[in-house]
Amino acid sequence: GIGRDVVVALCTTLGMRVAGCARRADKLNALRKELAGTAGAGEFFPVQCDLTSDASIAAMFAAVDAHWPGEGIAVLVNNAGIAHQDSVLEGTTRAWRDMFEVN
Repeated sequence: GIGRDVVVALCTTLGMRVAGCARRADKLNALRKELAGTAGAGEFFPVQCDLTSDASIAAMFAAVDAHWPGEGIAVLVNNAGIAHQDSVLEGTTRAWRDMFEVN
């Protein structure tokens, strides 16, 4: 998706070090392997994170700080987004809450 393409562009075109987060570790690790084989690419640091969980978000920032101690974050791309296709009458309140929390 868009987030993956942004990571690829930042790493390969600009040679940046990028910490990327997503719920699915398998997708993050596949992207890490793909970028590791790209000449001139910056570093990609994958972190599994659930953006509906405050604890998971805090753990993600702690992991980034531990990986690159004291360097801070120069650029933040917030590309999270989810959508449920249910109608208002058929959807659940949990699904609506998830969309509002992430989006």
